[in-house]
Amino acid sequence: FHDLRKRKVDRTRELRFSITGGFHINGKPFDEQRVDETVELGAIEEWTVHNDSGLMHPFHIHINPFQLTHVNGEPVDEPGYYDTYPVDPNGSITFRTHFMDFTGKSFFHCHLVLHSDIGMMGVFEVV
Repeated sequence: FHDLRKRKVDRTRELRFSITGGFHINGKPFDEQRVDETVELGAIEEWTVHNDSGLMHPFHIHINPFQLTHVNGEPVDEPGYYDTYPVDPNGSITFRTHFMDFTGKSFFHCHLVLHSDIGMMGVFEVV
C-alpha cells in the first residue's frame, strides 16, 4: 500500500453524475466510440465525482483502484484502496489513483447496472 495522499498530484479532474435530461456524466450519455478522459501512464490523479441528483450513485472504475480522500468535502482517513464507492445524493467523493500498470481504454460508471446501461458511463484511455 502506498498512501497517495502524500504524493504529488499530476492532474485533477471533476465528473458530474446527473439525471437531468437523462442519465449521464458531465452532460453526456455513454458513447463507446468517445474517449471521455485521457490519462498518462504513471500519473497520479485526483478525481472528484459530484452527484447532482437525488439518487445515490456508486462510482466504479475498472483496472485502477483508488484511495478515497474526501466524502462530501470532508477529509477521510482511508488506508486502503477501493474500486467502488457510493456517492450520496447531492454529494461528492474525492480520490487519488495511480495509473501505473496498463495502457488502453477502460470504463468508469455508476455501479447500478440500470443507471450505467441507460447512459451513466464513460470511457478513459491511459496513454
